[in-house]
Amino acid sequence: MLTGAPGSRCRAAALKLGLPRPTRRFAVFFVPRSLLLIGAGAIGALYLTSTHEVGSAPDPPQHCSFHVAADVLNVRSGPGPAEHQVDTLRQGDQVNALPNVVDGFRDLGDGRWAAQQYLLPAPGSACAP
Repeated sequence: MLTGAPGSRCRAAALKLGLPRPTRRFAVFFVPRSLLLIGAGAIGALYLTSTHEVGSAPDPPQHCSFHVAADVLNVRSGPGPAEHQVDTLRQGDQVNALPNVVDGFRDLGDGRWAAQQYLLPAPGSACAP
């Protein structure tokens, strides 16, 4: 069956050949107004109860507390033993850190990293080793 927009060559050719005119069929669905209102109400309730609002600030990073277990612990500029040493910590020092651990090094924040194996969680700390 040849079809085309009204006035198109395909439609004109179809008429010359004696083919029946194409008919347009549309499916019409009727939705009761009450069902639309219920759906809109459900969507509104979900929006209002959502925990994340568009444009809201993300939760601040969770800090953890650790005690240094090594005699001297080198603090590095990145997560690796080849990174530059930027500071040292002594045994028993308490340090706050972030929950990020990369290749065995704990993120102390501000571009400072220390070997996780020498950091013991302080009592009540929010982070696991």
